[in-house]
Amino acid sequence: GFAGFVVWRHFMVPKSWGQEGNYRYDSIAEHMNQPVVHGGRESCKKCHAERYETVMKGKHAAVSCEVCHSPVTVHVKDGVKGAEMPESPTFKLCQLCHEKMVGRPKTHPQVAFRKHIEEKSGVAMPEDKPLQPKICEKCHNVHDPKN
Repeated sequence: GFAGFVVWRHFMVPKSWGQEGNYRYDSIAEHMNQPVVHGGRESCKKCHAERYETVMKGKHAAVSCEVCHSPVTVHVKDGVKGAEMPESPTFKLCQLCHEKMVGRPKTHPQVAFRKHIEEKSGVAMPEDKPLQPKICEKCHNVHDPKN
């Protein structure tokens, strides 16, 4: 059984495995050859300068546009707009970063969403009722949350 395992391992484990750590070293070149799909916020600034400036002055200045939207190549490729930039029409996008969790730093804005909405609106938010799409946007500008 042991000899069979050694023979199997010889043929199944890539030659570059463990060369520079506990991974397949050849994968680095493969990843580098993948097409670039993220452009960073600078790629958005070209066409959306006003929104870019709003974001850069606000609380989300450290968050890339592509975190909340999609990779820029979904929207623009080779300088040509190919499609509308997808948006998440649900509070769940806000929840990814702002849901109240014990493990998050106390300095990071955390929200108990249902309680927050009840306090601000005076309307009960039962657990069995899904929250409305874009509910956060009723009070917050997502590009500058303080406004």
